[in-house]
Amino acid sequence: MYIERNYGHPRVAFIGFQPRMVETLSQNFELRVADMARDNIGQEKFGVMIQGPDKTPEHLNWCDIALITGTTIVNDTFSQFGMSKPVIFYGVTISGVAKLLGLNHFCHYGH
Repeated sequence: MYIERNYGHPRVAFIGFQPRMVETLSQNFELRVADMARDNIGQEKFGVMIQGPDKTPEHLNWCDIALITGTTIVNDTFSQFGMSKPVIFYGVTISGVAKLLGLNHFCHYGH
Protein backbone atom coordinates (compact mmCIF):
# COMPACT_ATOMS: atom_id res chain seq x y z
CA MET A 1 0.00 0.00 0.00
CA TYR A 2 1.33 3.42 -1.02
CA ILE A 3 0.86 5.11 2.35
CA GLU A 4 2.57 2.38 4.34
CA ARG A 5 5.42 2.15 1.83
CA ASN A 6 6.03 5.92 1.85
CA TYR A 7 4.94 7.03 5.33
CA GLY A 8 5.11 3.98 7.59
CA HIS A 9 2.12 3.66 9.87
CA PRO A 10 0.82 7.24 10.24
CA ARG A 11 -2.35 8.56 11.82
CA VAL A 12 -4.55 9.53 8.89
CA ALA A 13 -7.05 12.39 8.62
CA PHE A 14 -9.46 11.67 5.78
CA ILE A 15 -11.35 14.75 4.61
CA GLY A 16 -14.39 13.96 2.46
CA PHE A 17 -15.93 10.52 2.95
CA GLN A 18 -15.12 8.05 0.18
CA PRO A 19 -16.45 4.64 1.25
CA ARG A 20 -13.99 2.21 -0.36
CA MET A 21 -10.94 4.24 0.58
CA VAL A 22 -12.13 4.68 4.19
CA GLU A 23 -12.94 0.97 4.39
CA THR A 24 -9.44 -0.01 3.24
CA LEU A 25 -7.60 2.59 5.32
CA SER A 26 -9.58 1.76 8.48
CA GLN A 27 -8.24 -1.80 8.31
CA ASN A 28 -4.63 -0.64 8.39
CA PHE A 29 -4.37 2.79 10.01
CA GLU A 30 -5.66 4.90 12.85
CA LEU A 31 -8.18 7.06 10.99
CA ARG A 32 -10.39 10.09 11.56
CA VAL A 33 -12.90 11.21 8.95
CA ALA A 34 -14.67 14.53 8.36
CA ASP A 35 -17.33 15.08 5.71
CA MET A 36 -19.77 17.80 4.67
CA ALA A 37 -22.67 15.48 3.74
CA ARG A 38 -25.31 15.62 6.47
CA ASP A 39 -26.36 12.02 5.77
CA ASN A 40 -22.87 10.81 6.72
CA ILE A 41 -22.21 12.97 9.78
CA GLY A 42 -22.71 11.06 13.00
CA GLN A 43 -22.73 7.70 11.23
CA GLU A 44 -20.22 4.97 11.98
CA LYS A 45 -18.78 3.51 8.80
CA PHE A 46 -16.23 0.70 8.85
CA GLY A 47 -15.62 1.27 12.55
CA VAL A 48 -14.94 4.99 12.09
CA MET A 49 -17.26 7.81 13.19
CA ILE A 50 -17.88 10.28 10.37
CA GLN A 51 -17.71 13.76 11.83
CA GLY A 52 -18.72 17.13 10.43
CA PRO A 53 -16.48 19.73 8.81
CA ASP A 54 -16.17 21.56 12.13
CA LYS A 55 -13.84 18.73 13.22
CA THR A 56 -11.50 19.18 10.23
CA PRO A 57 -8.98 21.45 12.05
CA GLU A 58 -8.85 19.04 14.99
CA HIS A 59 -8.28 16.06 12.67
CA LEU A 60 -5.56 17.93 10.77
CA ASN A 61 -3.75 18.80 14.01
CA TRP A 62 -3.97 15.17 15.18
CA CYS A 63 -2.83 13.44 11.99
CA ASP A 64 0.56 12.60 10.54
CA ILE A 65 -0.80 12.65 6.97
CA ALA A 66 -4.02 13.95 5.43
CA LEU A 67 -5.98 12.54 2.51
CA ILE A 68 -8.19 15.32 1.20
CA THR A 69 -10.92 15.17 -1.41
CA GLY A 70 -10.26 17.06 -4.62
CA THR A 71 -13.77 18.48 -4.31
CA THR A 72 -12.20 21.11 -2.06
CA ILE A 73 -11.02 22.84 -5.24
CA VAL A 74 -14.63 23.49 -6.32
CA ASN A 75 -16.38 23.98 -2.97
CA ASP A 76 -14.06 26.82 -1.95
CA THR A 77 -12.38 25.03 0.97
CA PHE A 78 -9.05 24.22 -0.74
CA SER A 79 -7.19 27.19 0.78
CA GLN A 80 -7.54 25.83 4.34
CA PHE A 81 -5.28 22.87 3.54
CA GLY A 82 -1.87 24.55 3.26
CA MET A 83 -0.15 22.31 5.78
CA SER A 84 3.34 21.46 6.89
CA LYS A 85 2.30 17.79 7.12
CA PRO A 86 2.09 15.51 4.09
CA VAL A 87 -1.14 15.82 2.10
CA ILE A 88 -2.48 13.59 -0.64
CA PHE A 89 -5.39 15.01 -2.59
CA TYR A 90 -7.61 12.34 -4.11
CA GLY A 91 -10.16 12.14 -6.89
CA VAL A 92 -10.60 13.19 -10.47
CA THR A 93 -11.93 16.68 -9.62
CA ILE A 94 -8.49 17.95 -8.67
CA SER A 95 -6.43 15.96 -11.18
CA GLY A 96 -5.68 18.86 -13.54
CA VAL A 97 -5.05 21.39 -10.78
CA ALA A 98 -2.83 18.91 -8.91
CA LYS A 99 -0.72 18.40 -12.03
CA LEU A 100 -0.40 22.15 -12.63
CA LEU A 101 0.43 22.96 -8.99
CA GLY A 102 2.63 19.91 -8.37
CA LEU A 103 0.38 18.59 -5.60
CA ASN A 104 0.65 15.07 -4.27
CA HIS A 105 -2.38 13.38 -5.82
CA PHE A 106 -4.08 10.00 -6.18
CA CYS A 107 -6.77 9.15 -8.68
CA HIS A 108 -7.06 5.79 -10.31
CA TYR A 109 -8.70 7.44 -13.33
CA GLY A 110 -6.82 10.76 -13.34
CA HIS A 111 -4.03 9.95 -15.79
